Amino acid sequence: MIKKFESMPDAQLRSILHSTAHEGAKGGVAWVPQMRSRAAKALKIPQSQVSNDQIATAFLDHAVERKNNLRQNFSDFFVKQLGLPSGASLKHGGGS
Repeated sequence: MIKKFESMPDAQLRSILHSTAHEGAKGGVAWVPQMRSRAAKALKIPQSQVSNDQIATAFLDHAVERKNNLRQNFSDFFVKQLGLPSGASLKHGGGS
């Protein structure tokens, strides 16, 4: 499953989540404050100046980042949280 998700082009993931990102930013859903903060930091502007479009872009950037780190994050979860050393093989494509 990880391999399938990793193989999705970043642009495709951004396209899939586009409406969610923009509607969520406009609607002030739970993740907006975190994405506002990320956008402000990336753009080096005060949080009060971050637009809804910039919040949506931060959300999409974060989603792509999560996708691209999925294998490492799962490996860390299995090794560190569950105490399963064999989970480290996920980092190298093992177990997929």
